[in-house]
Amino acid sequence: MASPDQHRLGIQACREGRLADALSFLGRSLLENETSERWNDWATVQFLTHRSAEAEVGFRRALQMDPDNAQAAANLGALLASAGRPAEALSCLENVGEPAAEQLRSLCRNASAAPSQAEVVVIEKIERRMMRALSLQTGAAANLWMRTQALEAAIDRLVAVAEPAASSQQGLIPTIAFHEVLPDAACVELQALDANHENVTLHELCLIARLCGLQKPRRIFEIGTADGRTTLNLSCAGGDAEVFTLNLPRPGLGTRFLNAPAQSKITQLIADSATFDYAPFCNSIDFVFIDAHHHYEHVLQDSRAALRLLRVGSRSTVVWHDYIEHWPGVVRALNELFVSEPQLAGMKRVAGTSLVYARVSR
Repeated sequence: MASPDQHRLGIQACREGRLADALSFLGRSLLENETSERWNDWATVQFLTHRSAEAEVGFRRALQMDPDNAQAAANLGALLASAGRPAEALSCLENVGEPAAEQLRSLCRNASAAPSQAEVVVIEKIERRMMRALSLQTGAAANLWMRTQALEAAIDRLVAVAEPAASSQQGLIPTIAFHEVLPDAACVELQALDANHENVTLHELCLIARLCGLQKPRRIFEIGTADGRTTLNLSCAGGDAEVFTLNLPRPGLGTRFLNAPAQSKITQLIADSATFDYAPFCNSIDFVFIDAHHHYEHVLQDSRAALRLLRVGSRSTVVWHDYIEHWPGVVRALNELFVSEPQLAGMKRVAGTSLVYARVSR
């Protein structure tokens, strides 16, 4: 009987989030046949388990065996950038021709010079271009996982010099770094990586999906569906949870989850969030995502409705999108809730994103 394909088993384990198993399989595959690709994938999982030194060794070994391995070069460049070593990252990325590498090179070149004005929306534009390029790649499954998480760390590190101290309007809600939000083992597999101008960024989608997975919700409520990209990822991250998503009627509503396997768990509600009768859902929801009308009064209404939705006797999660100066109504409303609503005193803004989240006990 033929022996199992250790490399294939390792890639599958990584995709399923079983990182210890992935390392074991990929390590055995290297003992069977040492190749540049296998070193790259082994290093990928080392990075995912936060063993950056081992990951760097693996990527460098991959490049030693095949200097033209563009994936290994890009991975090593992303790792070095995330570690705050932009000059070394540049040397790795110099000959990687994909658009994603170009944007990371740009971030590295500018890492030592803070621009006069930097907003999250600028970072979003860079990230969208990078992720569009990455979503078109057909490399090893583990590779995109590493690149996604390396990008999170790179943005945290490189944007720190560009992102000014919170303005007087934004400064009420404390800021926390992306990597501080969740435990190391909290991993999810994302759906619909490509984004449009209405969508959250991939950086933000990672955070929303991970928070949802960590919550282990029975019921999820989203206020603001748009094309349903976040809805789809909430449904996948939430396991068997029911998902209810609310929006006014509009063209393209929920198209991202139509005909997807997760659609059976999603209920589309058609109404204005300001006049919707939330009574049937009150005291039954574990996770709420708010990204609807951005006017001050609407954000206050949606947020207060979210608190009524949350299940009494449990610790639930609420996440808001677009806490940036471009949306002053969101900023004003969340600042007001932060200082006036005791249940939301633990709100945190996540650096490098426009997200605010709170863990709420009722």
